[in-house]
Amino acid sequence: MATSQNGWTVRLNGDEFKVVAVPPIIGSLRAGDVATVLGYVLAQFDARVEDADKGKDDWGGNVRPIRGQSSGYSNHASWTAMDVNAMLHPRGAINTFSAAEQKEIHEILDEVEGTIRWGGDYNLKIAKRDDMHFEVNVGAAALAKVAAKIKAGTIKPSGGGIKPRPPEKPTVPVKAVWTGISVEDTKLVQRYLKQVTGDYKGIIDGIYGPMMVEAVKRYQRRQNQYGKFNLKVDGHWDSKVQAHYEWVKGYQDLINDWNASQKLGALPEDGDFGNLSWKHTKAVQSANGKAPDGFYYKAGGRIADGDPGPITLKMIGYSKHP
Repeated sequence: MATSQNGWTVRLNGDEFKVVAVPPIIGSLRAGDVATVLGYVLAQFDARVEDADKGKDDWGGNVRPIRGQSSGYSNHASWTAMDVNAMLHPRGAINTFSAAEQKEIHEILDEVEGTIRWGGDYNLKIAKRDDMHFEVNVGAAALAKVAAKIKAGTIKPSGGGIKPRPPEKPTVPVKAVWTGISVEDTKLVQRYLKQVTGDYKGIIDGIYGPMMVEAVKRYQRRQNQYGKFNLKVDGHWDSKVQAHYEWVKGYQDLINDWNASQKLGALPEDGDFGNLSWKHTKAVQSANGKAPDGFYYKAGGRIADGDPGPITLKMIGYSKHP
């Protein structure tokens, strides 16, 4: 029977074990002790570290291989792992949480007696840092003991939580100039463009005002500059831009698997095709297009230009840009 990296049974047929919804995780987690312990970690994270989003970038079970490896199942495949606030904490990005927030996360993990491992603690010589990721790190017997304590109420939060910042208030009234997405989705994109890409300088208020429009334009221009995607530069984070963001994340994940990319260091899988993604793409093209036995050479491409065009996509086995 197939197992994931942590030794738990993989859910290949859909009937190996029961799963249960644990909001705001999209999909589900393994029912029973896994959901109890990961659910505790999620609730404490939401209360003490950072608001968990409304199901937009929080993920649970999914049958897939271990990222960056050609074999072996991810712990997501056994429904024993979850990703929280992925847009703010992309895989490969370093220290997306403050020192105080990291301390609070470790206190939460201490409360569950080390049964859950955080991707922010990965050995960078073995795996990319993954601040969004939490996974079961023990067998069923050890996890059952902690789950029983949680159910009995004997595990109590030890940390005081991160003191929330005062609500941001605009000094002048701001009027929405575009209403194509909801207030909650606007907040999500604002946080992404402020904390990850640095394009947005305003407050997280859910208002799609002039500063938001300009921030999205900067993001769109950068994608076109480095990746030649021909996005419409209108400042609207619509379904096409969202599809582009998701496509880039998948592309970054695949390009990270190539040796030439790994030699350059970590490429954050953050959905932003900027200078760093361009450099990693160019390095992979160059390394695999010099000799007749190289993948890029075989695909007919000999121009290392950093553009993820048809030849490069064929080489890495990825879909056409939406």
